[in-house]
Amino acid sequence: MDEVRSLARDHGLKKTPGWSSIELNNMIDVFYTENQSYSYCEEIYKELEILAATIKITGYIPDYSFVLLDVEEDEKEYILMSHSEKLAIAYGIISTPPMSPIWIFKNLRICVDCHNVTKFISKITEREIIVKDSNRFHHFKDLFLWGLLVTWNTDISFRKLTVWITDFVFQPFKQKHNAELP
Repeated sequence: MDEVRSLARDHGLKKTPGWSSIELNNMIDVFYTENQSYSYCEEIYKELEILAATIKITGYIPDYSFVLLDVEEDEKEYILMSHSEKLAIAYGIISTPPMSPIWIFKNLRICVDCHNVTKFISKITEREIIVKDSNRFHHFKDLFLWGLLVTWNTDISFRKLTVWITDFVFQPFKQKHNAELP
């Protein structure tokens, strides 16, 4: 991997940096991965810490396969949590009223870990989150359906709906009502 990067650098090739943007109050804020140069950086990372702790309790497991650096596990988690779309989502959460929708625009494809984190964040914050990446819209929204919490994700470009119902949602319902689930 280092050899490929060295060759690319020698030939003047540069990787397109990943960025995400959010528009609030007619202003567009752009976030780059691991960037800490904006004035509200401390509040964003504090919110990310709170979100990370909460989503772990609800079942989120970080997918380290997207961290290509050879670093310790806690450093990999920090790298994952500082992806640009997560920074933009955290900024949206601290800058908008509760339960209001958040729209994020991303120049590259969203990674699987960011997709999973966004599902969990949508659930715990009870917000609709729409992420437009380079290929499609990713729409995350929690609905109450028959007393069960269901997260749905629509990839609009394929016009298909996938319903994600996790075990931690069904198990308490089944035990409480002593019922068989469909």
